[in-house]
Amino acid sequence: MAPKRRMRVPGPAQTLPPGLLDAIFENLDRHTLRRCNLTCRSWAARSIVYYFTFVSLWEIEEKKRFRALLLEFPRVGQYVKELEFQVASKEDFDDLCSLASLLGSVQWLFVTWETEDIDVPENLTSVGPVRNLWLYGEHIVERHSLLTGLFSIFPTVQSLRLSDEKSCSASSDTDIINVADALSKLHLKEIIPVGAVVYDFLTQCFVMKPPMHLEAIEPSDDRTRPSARAFTALVAACGSSLMKLQFELPFSKDDQEEADNNKGNTNLDQGNASAARYHWAKLFQPCISLECIKIKASIEDVHYIATMFSSAALPCLKHVELELQCHLFYEVERDSLQDLAERLDDVDSFPALHVVSVHVVAECYHKDWSNMRWAFKQMFESLRERGIAELRFVNTQITPFTSDEE
Repeated sequence: MAPKRRMRVPGPAQTLPPGLLDAIFENLDRHTLRRCNLTCRSWAARSIVYYFTFVSLWEIEEKKRFRALLLEFPRVGQYVKELEFQVASKEDFDDLCSLASLLGSVQWLFVTWETEDIDVPENLTSVGPVRNLWLYGEHIVERHSLLTGLFSIFPTVQSLRLSDEKSCSASSDTDIINVADALSKLHLKEIIPVGAVVYDFLTQCFVMKPPMHLEAIEPSDDRTRPSARAFTALVAACGSSLMKLQFELPFSKDDQEEADNNKGNTNLDQGNASAARYHWAKLFQPCISLECIKIKASIEDVHYIATMFSSAALPCLKHVELELQCHLFYEVERDSLQDLAERLDDVDSFPALHVVSVHVVAECYHKDWSNMRWAFKQMFESLRERGIAELRFVNTQITPFTSDEE
């Protein structure tokens, strides 16, 4: 008599809901995903999708190995959603174009460019429906054929990051027109400029052809934060279409030097004693369609924020979000914050405003913390009575971690 075959009872790993597995896998690093791939067949089928979601190819050997992998297992190409690629020569660019037909699902493309200007072939469009295009490299804004070609073959791009801190030669009007024409056909919702030359370059393009769908201009990290003049010029170039503006203070070192040089200049108003403050005062004026403003700043720079709103009338503005980093709270900051609160309470200038969110992140002791919270509540009392002010307080100094919301 043949022995009975024992039924296999699925273990806990095999009985987890697929949705829960996906939520877990998408938050794991590549090393952990590799171990998950060896657990069981059901996990292997799902973990491989997330293992190849992001692919970074910098060295020649990495590119060769990945191409060989795609040729042996073609289905891997459809899992790649984010591709990071270094182009150090024309041969590297040819490698990228040859990989395009083996992919097809890339939505985030990051290219580091270290070679001369190159015409972009049409077959690169098969890399996928790219929505986030990040281009980094010295003299990247001088690669007009490259920029025009990439913008033309990826009309689905919604987020554009350009990084260039080395270019110095001026672009001709013809080159600017060609890039501006291709740029205007994108459904851009966000631009992330890095470097002063990028701000000037995009400003020239948008002056010729303003963007139609742009929602946000977001300066990048502290090291490459723009000057007030450059940021204001870029906003003015596309201000009529902007619905959302997000940025971070303080101003750059160039503004600080210019402010120091203008000390004692009686030709400027007392309220605009520095050049930076003078430019910030004009920031919102062209943004007639602006609906949302998000600003991150330290409490020492709140006078710039007050200056921005002091001369602005925004009939469509609905939401203002401020994140303020506080350490010490002096009288001058109180006065500026009071001016800002009173300005936001002006119904004639901001008739549609219905949410003012203030997030205060502090690092101070109990007594200073209590005084600071009380001061904020007093200054925004009128907006709170109207039911449109939301105050949130977080103190990272007090143990245990303290957070509350009004």
